[in-house]
Amino acid sequence: MRAPFIIHRNGGGNIRIDLPVVVESETIDFFFSGVYSGKLADVHHTEYSAKVRAVYNLSFDSDVTCSMNFFSPSADAVSVKVNDEDCAFEIKNEKSEGNGEQGAAATGESGSQTDPEAAPDNRQANAVYTILFNASIKSGKNTVAVEYTQPLGKREFGYGYFSKGKWSTDAEYIFGPIETWKRAADFKAVITVHIPYKGEIADLFFGPAFNITMRTGMVIGNQYAEISGSKSVNSTAGDEKYLSRTFEIGKEIPEMIFINVLEK
Repeated sequence: MRAPFIIHRNGGGNIRIDLPVVVESETIDFFFSGVYSGKLADVHHTEYSAKVRAVYNLSFDSDVTCSMNFFSPSADAVSVKVNDEDCAFEIKNEKSEGNGEQGAAATGESGSQTDPEAAPDNRQANAVYTILFNASIKSGKNTVAVEYTQPLGKREFGYGYFSKGKWSTDAEYIFGPIETWKRAADFKAVITVHIPYKGEIADLFFGPAFNITMRTGMVIGNQYAEISGSKSVNSTAGDEKYLSRTFEIGKEIPEMIFINVLEK
């Protein structure tokens, strides 16, 4: 019997800051363009992505220019705003080690902790870029917002002799750089995952057709630590309808987070 099929895609990550500004809170939204539920024969011909938007609320006691950077798995659709004003940025391409392709960044933060459940023979690297910018921080409260698009991975699960299996659509995010920040005592990161979903009558009896989960790379008793989240709810953004679920991270900071949207 063959092994379950996996296509891995590198994700983006939190910004790194070179000055001890106080980061009070962070919100991250992942808007999936779709979730995969097709056949194995079609898996290479169907690609989905997620629009990622991270907003940081921070403060400092004087005006200062602060150097910041973050990883992005795409050089397209990148946006940086400081206090709602467009901010110029530089894009630096990172090369992966070992496969000769433009792939996972060759730094410990991006390349060393990939999804521990990914099968090595099915992994496929995608380009990772470093986005660098200088933020003009004012005395008092400030916001820094970054946006980019990242490709989504696919994972087959439940496959066996008597089961055709189902699919999980996956995204990863490098959370670790947050450790370098000076965080407020009540700091929290609120992460919301949105997947396109119109809803079905059957949802009233069985719940939504997909389960949105988030976990870390930390192993506890041979189990990957799952991050608790709110109940999935129907939501709208513009003309789009979504199924959304929100998660929170506080004092315990994971190096990586993994988002999995699974067929029920």
